[in-house]
Amino acid sequence: APPIQQNTLASSLDCWSYQDIKADSAIIGNEILYTNGGVVENISPPATNVMALFDGRLWLVDAEDQNLFWYSKPVIEATPIEMSDLFTYYVSPNSGTQNPTGPILAAAAMDDKLIVFKRNAIYYINGKGPDITGANNQYSEPIFVNGTVGCVDKNSVVLAPNGLMFKSDNGIWMLGRDMGLNYIGKDVEDFNDSQVTSSVYVPGTSEVRFTLNTGEVLIYDYLVNQWGTDSGIPAVSSTIYKNKHTYVNSSNSMFQETADIYLDGSTPTTMNFKTGWINFSNL
Repeated sequence: APPIQQNTLASSLDCWSYQDIKADSAIIGNEILYTNGGVVENISPPATNVMALFDGRLWLVDAEDQNLFWYSKPVIEATPIEMSDLFTYYVSPNSGTQNPTGPILAAAAMDDKLIVFKRNAIYYINGKGPDITGANNQYSEPIFVNGTVGCVDKNSVVLAPNGLMFKSDNGIWMLGRDMGLNYIGKDVEDFNDSQVTSSVYVPGTSEVRFTLNTGEVLIYDYLVNQWGTDSGIPAVSSTIYKNKHTYVNSSNSMFQETADIYLDGSTPTTMNFKTGWINFSNL
């Protein structure tokens, strides 16, 4: 593309006029415009509040049409995300069900599938997407999984070794890698009215942790299928940083779990638990 040496504002405010004063011989070695060769032109994506990574691409839900996915061109290292309005994917609000399923509320990758959550339905997409020219698109149509259980809280979606965990309108479920659903939240139904602020799988452990807006943390051990809780952790968000659970509170203070240190900031932590009845006469 030739360098612009001079520009002037035309009489119309909607139009700019550019004057190129370089000879072709002087610009022959410059970088070629990226759309040469039939490459799909880039365009700014819409506003969104649901995003996911799948098939080496960024997927996002259009905030104005919440049944419409936009997905990027294949992500290239050290290159900005490139989106196009030609790369979109529509998930019908009543596909596979008699009643409307509502907008897309969450999405997450699991193995070779993009799991799509609506309020009362689950779908998945698989296959490989198009190249940068838009050719060879092999994405499947939305494949229906379930029409009674869905996700109501995008912050609750977390991938664990056993499958994808999420919060529905009646508690926490797990979608297994075989696409089977298992209700695992019966023991923590008392927390269903709390809002999940983040969810993480902690490497090196068998724990999945859900931080709540009440300052409590639900801890699920998937090896023994048991729940525990922690308190006094007012996390507005959390993540895994350098393989450690790290959270930030509403005062912008950052805390990170540290092995063999039993403090929340400067406050000692305590533990309690309940057992079944113990008959001391038989000990």
